[in-house]
Amino acid sequence: MRYAVCFILFLLVVTVACRAQDSLLIPEPQVVPLEDLITEALARNPVVLGSIEKISIVLARERQAGVLDPPQLTYIRNEMPEFRWPDAHSTEWELMQMVKFPSKYSTENRIGEIQSEHSHHEAQETVNEVLFEIRQMYAELWYVQQRSVLLHENLRITERLKDVAAARYQVGAATRNDMLMAEMLRTTTLNLMIELRQAELGLKSRLAAILDRQQKDTLGYAVVPEEPTFNVLLESVLSLTMATRPVLIHDSLGILEQEEMLTSASQGYLPDLRLGVSYMDSDDEMFNGWSVTAGITLPFFPWTLGKTAGGVEEAEHRVNLARESYASTRNNVIAEVRASWFETTGRLTQLKNIASSMLPAAEQALKSSLSLYQNGETEYLMVHQAYTSFLEAQTEYFLTRMEFEKSIAKLRFTTGYNGDFQ
Repeated sequence: MRYAVCFILFLLVVTVACRAQDSLLIPEPQVVPLEDLITEALARNPVVLGSIEKISIVLARERQAGVLDPPQLTYIRNEMPEFRWPDAHSTEWELMQMVKFPSKYSTENRIGEIQSEHSHHEAQETVNEVLFEIRQMYAELWYVQQRSVLLHENLRITERLKDVAAARYQVGAATRNDMLMAEMLRTTTLNLMIELRQAELGLKSRLAAILDRQQKDTLGYAVVPEEPTFNVLLESVLSLTMATRPVLIHDSLGILEQEEMLTSASQGYLPDLRLGVSYMDSDDEMFNGWSVTAGITLPFFPWTLGKTAGGVEEAEHRVNLARESYASTRNNVIAEVRASWFETTGRLTQLKNIASSMLPAAEQALKSSLSLYQNGETEYLMVHQAYTSFLEAQTEYFLTRMEFEKSIAKLRFTTGYNGDFQ
């Protein structure tokens, strides 16, 4: 396996110069680490930046909770004959303030704090989704680039096979059909290279959009760890998920928020106060002085109880709904984590099997059949089949490795954990 990876890396270095020349974009850097793309996305992605703005909005709203309503200042001109302003008999100024029952303010503050936490976890889930998309596309980019590198080497194999078939045809040791099939094999390889190059440019364009780059900008070569490893227990992953997945924390906070809303609805039975101070200047009564007024709401009167009771009942149902929503989210997330873990371990086993048996056997069969055909000891069809099997083995390995990397990305997404699993 290590020999195969080293061989691939060697081909990558050899073909970088050639690949840069046929690029449809500006010259590319050699390697672009995934961590660099993640850092850039966190700083530039519009969706991420928008989620941060949502946090600021909620924080500004939180500062409005638990604060007194604006007071009301009233100016009155009493008893003006024929609405003549200077002939008013008295003038009155009044400043009025509504004051809720004190516990209502503390409840509003707690609700504001919970909603602020909500916004943070919503932003974290947004970041989680963006990073998942980047990791998926990065794995796909690695796949098409590695396939392209190998096809450059395979093109030399098909050209050699074409030359051998032509040489044997000239001496009467092969048919014209052998030459035509060798040319078709070479053309098929060229077309695959073109297809992969188109896919590579498409992936780079999508990544540029996530990074908020101009489309004239480009990316280099994606890299993955040399040896695929994964040795984390399912129980550890599930335990990690409960502590780190933002959507789970968000929904659990939803229960607390609705419980506070129930408390707020229950406080509808508590009276609010109305306090005021006024100054009067009366010419008729020859009085200049101050007055104080106070009032209280009466929410427990029979004709008002139905409204408060209905609000409490609605809040109770919302608490139950939040609990059921959390339970549903938890079950779905746990199922996704388990599925991702099983897929990751399965892909790793497949990779080991392909690298230990399928790839070496296909490579040896191709070398042997090509040598035998060159010496006139086998038919062209055997070489063609050996090359097709070799190409399929290569594709199977890199496709499985890509799916392994994507399953790791899916596991990071479902757990909400962006650290190293090893």
